[in-house]
Amino acid sequence: MDVPTKIIFCSIEELKQKRMITQWIDEWRDEVSAVHLDDNLIVLSTVCPHFGGSLSFVSGARKLRCKWHGWDFDLDTGQCQTFKIPGCLKHYPFKEINGELEVSLP
Repeated sequence: MDVPTKIIFCSIEELKQKRMITQWIDEWRDEVSAVHLDDNLIVLSTVCPHFGGSLSFVSGARKLRCKWHGWDFDLDTGQCQTFKIPGCLKHYPFKEINGELEVSLP
């Protein structure tokens, strides 16, 4: 089975309204979130590298928090802010095309 290298993730308008949209992408075996914050778009994996927990947006901060163990991750760099660990959250390249957010494999 061919793995798609690009997907239409959501509409830009919906993302602006919700601030964060998360989808599990079977073919990529990853939970991917798009975040609209301060007129910026960020698309990244929201699976905690520590133990696989889902991450949620921390209101009023530029970070994500693991729902299982409370570890914080910087939204821009993907680095863990709670502990020094190897690795970080994977960011995905994206484009805005005709009001839609297209996400690509890195």
